[in-house]
Amino acid sequence: MIEATAVGLGAIIGAGIFVLSGAAISLAGSYSIIAFLFIGFLSVLIAMSLGELTTMFPHEKGSTYSYVFKAFGHELGLLTGIMVYFSFSTSIAAIAEGFGSYLSSTLGDPALTLIFASMLIAVLTGVNLIGIQKAAQADLVLVMIKLSILSLFIAFAIVYASSHFSLSHFQSTQSQSSILPFFRLA
Repeated sequence: MIEATAVGLGAIIGAGIFVLSGAAISLAGSYSIIAFLFIGFLSVLIAMSLGELTTMFPHEKGSTYSYVFKAFGHELGLLTGIMVYFSFSTSIAAIAEGFGSYLSSTLGDPALTLIFASMLIAVLTGVNLIGIQKAAQADLVLVMIKLSILSLFIAFAIVYASSHFSLSHFQSTQSQSSILPFFRLA
């Protein structure tokens, strides 16, 4: 159970916090806070829907694919499974590119971004090929590391922000001062 939770948290922390937050703030400025709240609200609705489906079909495995297959048949089930697969592939690529970008900028050579991203994907593919149980355990360790880093960041931000807080930090540029950047994120 804890490994399954770690798999979900790993994707959320990796894509939503470490990778997406920088892009969100550059696009929408202070409106990014509203966009994240909106997306969080939608996530709660989706989680409640999936929870309800889980109680309706407690022995189904495969999440979204299984529910659509059960309700609408083979064709829509297959289409949903393919879309879920491609959404996972896309999110993995975005997370790997984000971490590759962070690592290459830390080393001062942006040309290494794709090399680091490819190495990350290759290493994690190797872990998955070893076995799903080992992959889940590795993901649990990675999530613990991510949560530790995030906790340190939050603690530092609270200590630093308490003495440097100003509402002027929440002002947006002219290009960010409309509702359009909000919908680019949502």
